Amino acid sequence: MKWVRFLCAGAVFLALEAGALGGAARSQAQLKSGIYEGLTLAVDAQGAVTGSYQDEEGEGVTKSCSFFLAGHEKGGEAVVVTWSLETFPGSLKAADHGVILQIENGRDHPGCASVLPPLISEGMLLDLDSPADWTSFRRVIAKRAYLLRKPNDRRGGRAYLVNGDIVGVLARSRDWLDVEYAKEGRRTRGWLRAADTAAIRPP
Repeated sequence: MKWVRFLCAGAVFLALEAGALGGAARSQAQLKSGIYEGLTLAVDAQGAVTGSYQDEEGEGVTKSCSFFLAGHEKGGEAVVVTWSLETFPGSLKAADHGVILQIENGRDHPGCASVLPPLISEGMLLDLDSPADWTSFRRVIAKRAYLLRKPNDRRGGRAYLVNGDIVGVLARSRDWLDVEYAKEGRRTRGWLRAADTAAIRPP
């Protein structure tokens, strides 16, 4: 009977230890850059988080929902501020193969009442569609900004972005940014003048 009790106690200890290790592994998950359904997310080495959400519903006459977010990650979670016409607090949490976005008043962003489910107030799971290496997002402020193969490329390029387009930053070389423009599942990469863009920050 002593052996039975010893074996049972050992099994319980191993189970508890495995659970603790599993919990530790889950707590070490970090937010990562990528496209999570309607959410595009950038996270830099210091944990700064920027992103934008954009989605629409309906056919013919569609309802669209879009807003920006920013915050700082710590331990796989980030307290964020979201904004469009108004600002609302929220949070982001790393999850298996995705992130959980929570905004108590998320449906109060313009157009979002018809697009976001009520679950957004408690936490909505968004699956990872495509990983990325973006460190931040910036908004194009020039009327037309050409994507070059390398900084100061005098040959120029045919691809260009317009005022209001959002780009993910991969690297910086003095006054130039190595960026990606993602739209409808496709990405276009090139170099832009940093002066043709502006940082995305809460109002």
